Parts: sequence; C-alpha cells; structure tokens
Amino acid sequence: MTRLTPASWQLAGVGVLAALLTATPASGQAPTDTWISTTSGNWSDGTRWLGGTPPPFGGGANRVLHFTVDGSSYTATNNLGNPFVLNGLMFEGVGTGTVTLANAAGNSLSLNGASPFVLQNATAPAVISANLALAAATTVGGTGTAPLTFSGVLSGGTGANTTALMINQTGTFPAPDGTVGGGGLVTLSGANAFAGDVALVGGNIALGNAAAVGGAANRLLIGNSATTLRFASAGLTIANQIVATGDLSIVGPNVGTLSGAITGTGGVSILGGGPGSGAVTLSAADNLGAYTARISYFGNVATGAVTGGNDVVLYSFQPVPEPPGILAFGAIAGLITVTCARQKSYKWVAAL
Repeated sequence: MTRLTPASWQLAGVGVLAALLTATPASGQAPTDTWISTTSGNWSDGTRWLGGTPPPFGGGANRVLHFTVDGSSYTATNNLGNPFVLNGLMFEGVGTGTVTLANAAGNSLSLNGASPFVLQNATAPAVISANLALAAATTVGGTGTAPLTFSGVLSGGTGANTTALMINQTGTFPAPDGTVGGGGLVTLSGANAFAGDVALVGGNIALGNAAAVGGAANRLLIGNSATTLRFASAGLTIANQIVATGDLSIVGPNVGTLSGAITGTGGVSILGGGPGSGAVTLSAADNLGAYTARISYFGNVATGAVTGGNDVVLYSFQPVPEPPGILAFGAIAGLITVTCARQKSYKWVAAL
C-alpha cells in the first residue's frame, strides 16, 4: 500500500498521511479470514469462516478480516484475544442488514502493523462496538454507500501533533441539504481516549460524544471542502481545536457547540437540515479572527459584512436574505450563534 501527501496537507504536525485504501490487499500480502455466516456468533466458531477454520488466537500484525453483508443483521464477537491484533478490517457486499463487531468480556482489538486500515465497501451499515486500540496511524476508507460507526472506545494513538486517524471515504452519502455529497458517513460516538489528530480528507464525519475526537490536545483537521461535520447527538460540546485547510461545512439537524478554536485557511459553512434545525454555536473567543461573510442559497448570493475580534462580534447583512424566524444570528463577547430553518447554505470565508 502506498502513501499520499497532498500539497494542501502541509500543516505543522500532520505528517505523512496514508493513501486512500479502496482495494483488497494484494494476494499474498497478508493472511486473510472471511466471515461467511449470516447469523450472530463468536469468532472462535470455525463453521462461520470460509474454509472452516477461525483466525488464530491473538491474531497477528499483518492479519486482515473480511465481513460480508446481506439481508440479515448479525453480530460477530471477538473471543480470540485481549488484544486480538490485526492489520485491517473490511466490510463488503450488497445488502441491508447491519454488521456489528463486538468484543466478548475480557477481549479487545488492536489495529497494528504497517498502515492499518478499516474499509467500508458495503451497502449496509457497519458498527464497531468493540473497544479498539490504535497502535499505529490508521486510515478509515472505502467506497461503500452506507455509514460506518465506531461506538466503542478508541484508545492508543500516535501522540500529539501527529495523525492517529485519517478518514478518507469515497462512497456517496447524501447530505441533508440535498446538494453536498462526498464520501460515506463515519460516526465516532465512543468516549475516545486516543492521542493524536483526526484528519478528515474525504467523506463526512459525525461526532456523537464530547470525547469523540479523543484527548483534549487532539485536533480535527479538515483538508477537503467536499467534507462535512455533523453532531450525531444533540446538545454536544466539542472542545477540540479545528484546523481547516478546506472549507468546514456543518450540517443539521442536531444542535451543538464547537468551543475550540477554528484556524486555518478554510471557511465555515452552516448548512440547514430543514425545518426544525437547531443552532450551531462557535464559542471560542478567537474563532476565525476577522472574516467576511458570503450568504448563498439556492444558487443566489447576497453579500454583507461581518467584523469581529476576541472581545466582541458585530454582524450586518445588507440585505437580510431571510426573515428572523428562518435565519437568526446572535453575537456576544466573541460568541456567534446561527440558527437555520431551511435547507440552505450560510457561509463565512476568511478575510483577504
């Protein structure tokens, strides 16, 4: 597997990011095990694996496990090690049933070896509820059209100012506003404890826990304007710093607060999720510094001006494109609150 370093990712501390992984590892590159059962069971049951033999106890740093979806939902439970070490997980196939990977009591998973990865290539949702250690920088990729959720605790990591988890999904996942596409949706909903940054290169990310991005020093790096961020649970506050070299698009419908500083050369878009969408609050005093505003909706553009600083933010849109009941702005002591009740885009771009 190769590695890719786009010029746009020359941020301090990002380091070398793994390339998008969308293909099965080359034949002979790693030992593989393929789960063929359509019902729930333990990994130690050889009848559930292609060839009739389960993976070895404890796994191995170059081992890859494949799980196939069809019309049935099932849970495949690791009872083969604490940890069971592996290099990659792949979800494949066409179907509608949800595949869940869990750990039996006293067992855990560890992604290890060279360029570990998780690929969602399936048309059905995949959930990793198992606690998972990131023993090396890990790529989440794939071409699938269904969501991938990490609901267990992610631990380990690569350390401060390095990329512990890179998300680079290319499968099509429809956005709430009907216009912004991009890759599949990856949800981080565990109380994660890993050390290292989360880099969103392709796809869409949903945060379902205040610690979804891991430790307090971890950053969320936005490197592609075709990506989106959303709150998987309402009322969350995410305190991690966000560094955006591409535009950051925040979509509804759940309300939430980004309390960490947002820095970088990208802009910020608030995309309404339809009637009933709540507020998105940017509450760091130094969010974006000084910036200008551009409001775009349904292909039309109305231009105004926003000036701000660390102590106070003023807002002025001339003309105002929406009545207060549809689009409302608030500003006190560096706090910007935007409430959207339409499927429209309200976008801030960095000042020239």
